[in-house]
Amino acid sequence: MPDSAPAATRLIRGYYLATPAFGVLDIVLGLDLRAAFLDGAGSRMLWYALCTGLGLVAWRWPVSAPLIGVVESSVNFFLLIAWIMLPIMLPTDDFGAWPGAWGVVPFLLIGTACIISFHSAKRALYAQVSR
Repeated sequence: MPDSAPAATRLIRGYYLATPAFGVLDIVLGLDLRAAFLDGAGSRMLWYALCTGLGLVAWRWPVSAPLIGVVESSVNFFLLIAWIMLPIMLPTDDFGAWPGAWGVVPFLLIGTACIISFHSAKRALYAQVSR
C-alpha cells in the first residue's frame, strides 16, 4: 500500500526513524551528529532512543509527525545554542566546556536539520489546521 502521507510528514518521520543510524555513527565513528550538545554517551543514547520513539509514534500516527517535528526541533535547537553559548557567556575563565572550533560543524549540521524539520513541520501543521 503506497504511503499517502504528505511529503513533509514523510520527511519528518524518516528523519526520526533514521536516528538509529546516527547512533551507530556516534558509537562506531565518534560522529555525534544528532545530539552533540549532550556530553555523556549514555545521555546521547537516551536522546537517540527518545527520537527513535518519536519516529515510531510519527510512523504509527502520521498526523502527529508535524507536532513532533516542531516540538523536538525547537528543544534540540535551544539545547544546541545553549551548548555553544553558555560556556562563552558564563562569568568564568574556564573555557574547557566550550566545544571549540570543531563544535561549529555539528552545530551547523544539527542546526540546519532542526530548521528544516521545524519549517517542514510548521507547514504541515498549517495544512492540517486549514483543512
